[in-house]
This record gives sequence, structure tokens and C-alpha cells, in this order.
Amino acid sequence: MAYDLRDRVSDRERFYIEAHYHESVTGNLEKARQVYEVWEKTYPRDDISHFNLSGNELTLGEFDRAEQEAKESLQILPGDCLSYGNLLAAYLSSDRLVEAHAIAKEAEGKKADCYHFQVRRYQLAFLDEDQAAMARVATASAGKWGVGSLDAESRTAAYYGQVKQARDFLRQAIASSERAGESQLPLLFEASAAGAEALLGNADVARREANEVLARTSGRDAQGIAALALALTGETTRPLSLADNLAKQLPQDTVVQFNYLPTIRAQLAMNRKDPAKALDALKAAAPYELGDMEGFNAMYVVFLRGEAYLMARQGSQAAAEFRKVLDHRGIVLNEVIGALARLGLARAYVLQGDSARAKVTYQDFFKLWKDADPDVPVLKQAKAAFSKLQ
Repeated sequence: MAYDLRDRVSDRERFYIEAHYHESVTGNLEKARQVYEVWEKTYPRDDISHFNLSGNELTLGEFDRAEQEAKESLQILPGDCLSYGNLLAAYLSSDRLVEAHAIAKEAEGKKADCYHFQVRRYQLAFLDEDQAAMARVATASAGKWGVGSLDAESRTAAYYGQVKQARDFLRQAIASSERAGESQLPLLFEASAAGAEALLGNADVARREANEVLARTSGRDAQGIAALALALTGETTRPLSLADNLAKQLPQDTVVQFNYLPTIRAQLAMNRKDPAKALDALKAAAPYELGDMEGFNAMYVVFLRGEAYLMARQGSQAAAEFRKVLDHRGIVLNEVIGALARLGLARAYVLQGDSARAKVTYQDFFKLWKDADPDVPVLKQAKAAFSKLQ
């Protein structure tokens, strides 16, 4: 194993081996950060350490640092598409859309063209609520990165309650991946879609998709995302077993320990009608709750905390959590919780006895979902709750 032989190579090679060992084997992103920082000091003109550290900081929610490192990478390697992607991501995550547009224009002027950058362009268009721009990016990207492009469109459709269209995009993504010989990435997309289905109230679909993923892979992310999806449907036994397995196999993994496990355990506690236990489980995740978690489950910690406060009938605390989701659009992006946080906020206002604000917030949700499929369970529930306020 390369890690065991790291003392026999040059300093630069050792840094590379150690950093990737912590990122890909133990999953300890704090230790990876430490290696990159020493690497930078030793070889300040090495773009790899700056670029990789910028990605690391995005995952951990340190967006100012991610911006700084991406800029350093671009100074060393001007026009690098991947570095532009990280810089754009840092601006999006910080809700600095003016700067995001400026850097996107600069990158396009330098003919930057890679999936990492194009997906960020799509996200920028989403935050602008520019349907035409989203379609242009998706269409232009489809030939080269069909799987990722179709997943982005599937997430957006689910965000707007267009479940049938979301499923169609997902089917296309899976078919595209099979033609391209890809195996793991579409499974992660399907696991994420299962979580969205569960949150929208389509438990049977969510279970089927999550179990299909788990039958085909035992990867870290697939287990973590699918386990949460199953927990969101009300299941207990299998998500608990998956969580215990992840905890045992990856005791140092940052994403596992500070996102997957806290969210799975919190939802399992809510399934047992124990919001206090859920809130306690989510405490561990607080230091990284704004991290993008490598594109999956971003801000789910905050959303589930809001749900736990609702269950505990603590309206003020619940409202604060759902507002936090809504205030960080550049992190949440087109995740379905960005739409559903409006419902959570409306319910929190009801608990506070503020029916006027609850009505307005419900109406905001209905406006967002004006083109949603009418039979989505969570929409039907929202309409029933709203009618009681009249």
C-alpha cells in the first residue's frame, strides 16, 4: 500500500499520498487539511495542494478559505477549469451572486469547459431563477456529461414538485450512465432521489429506489444517503444496521460522522416520536452543518433539526432552523428541502399562534409549486393544513 511506503518517496509524493489517504481511505478531512497546509508551505507554487484544499474547505463549509485557495490555484495555473469551478462554488455557497456571475463570465472568456464548472453554471442559473439559462447549460452539457446534467434537472424538477418529470430525468440519467459504462455515480443520484421521494411523501417509491441502490453497491455515500432515505420513510431496522456498519467501518470519516450518522440517527429518533433524542443526535453535526458535504445532504442537518423542533412543538426554534435553510440558498441549491423549508416555517408559525404569517408562508410555497403535480402527498397535506387556517 502506498501509504505504508510514504517515507521512501520525495516530500511532494509523500504529501500527495498522505492527503489522498485521509480523503479516500479514512475520510478524515481535518487531517487532509493539515497535510495540504504543510504541502503549501513546502511547495507554495504547487497548484494541486491549493486546488484540493479549496475542495476540502467547500465540504467543511469554510467558503472564504475555499475562495482563497481556488484563487491561489488559478494564479499558478491560469484558466484552469476545475479551479474556476471551485471558485464559483465558493461564491455560490456564500450567496455572492454578483461575484459568481463575474467569475463565470471570466471563465467562459477563457474557454473553461469541464463538468465541474458547468454544473456550477447550472446552479448559478437556478439561483437566478433563470429557466432559459438552466436549459441552455443542461443542453450544452448533455452530450459530454449527460448523467450529471440529467441529475441536475431531476433535482430541479423535484424542487418544484414536478415529481413525474424528476423521475423521467432520473431514468434518462441511469440509461445514459449504462451506455457510458459508468456504475457508481448514477447510484448516488438514485439514492439522493430516494431521499427526495421520501420527503415528498412517496414512501413506497423511496424504499424501492433506496433498496435498488443498496443491492448494487456498498459504497460509503450510497449507504449513507440510502439509509437516510429509508429512515425518512419510517423504516428502522435496515437504516439502523447501515448506520452501525458505517460507524464501525469509518470511525474517522468526516462526512459519515458529522452528516450521515447524525441525520440517520435523528430521523430514527423522530420515527420513535423522540424529538429530544433527535436534537441530541444532531449536535455532533453542528460544526459542519453549512458544508456542502460533497454535493449530497447539504443542510439536511439544519432541516431535520427544524423538523425535530416541530415535533417537540417548539415553534420559535423550528422557525429559526427553517429560516436558516432559506437564508442559505447557495448551499441548498436545488435540493428539495429548499422548497419544503417553507412548509416547515409555515407550520412553525402555526405553533407560535401566528396564523397571518403562516398563511403568507403557505401561499409562498403554493406559488413556488404552482406547476407541481397535484397528487404529491406533501402538497395535499399542505393544502389541507392551509384550509384549516381560513
